[in-house]
Amino acid sequence: MAQSNISWNKLEQPAFRKFLEKYCNRHIPNESTLRRNYLKKCYKNHRKGD
Repeated sequence: MAQSNISWNKLEQPAFRKFLEKYCNRHIPNESTLRRNYLKKCYKNHRKGD
């Protein structure tokens, strides 16, 4: 989502969350959990690709 420039707070929208969970076939964590645990990793991985 960060790479696609979709704000992570969009995950709090019930319809969007339901869509992602249905088509990704996974539980989607709360946006604050993602921000705390994954955003830094995503940023570092992105920087490695530059």
